[in-house]
Amino acid sequence: MINNFHAWFKGARKGTRYTYHRGDLAFDRYTPSRHEPTVKQRELAFLADMAYELFYQREITLIQKKHAVNDYEYIAVKL
Repeated sequence: MINNFHAWFKGARKGTRYTYHRGDLAFDRYTPSRHEPTVKQRELAFLADMAYELFYQREITLIQKKHAVNDYEYIAVKL
């Protein structure tokens, strides 16, 4: 998951898109406080944080595409 995003970012040309998650990112990356996050949730949180950091550095822009209730496509576009 993280390695694929990193490889895409390093090799992507301007305008190239990459879907880095499909679902409900805010819900999928967190667990109730009484439970430990799963490995997948920790990886997803790290990936989302990496995407946000690249966005703030103006390396990518972020797009959400809604498919249905709680079903979004999270897309990074290389700038």
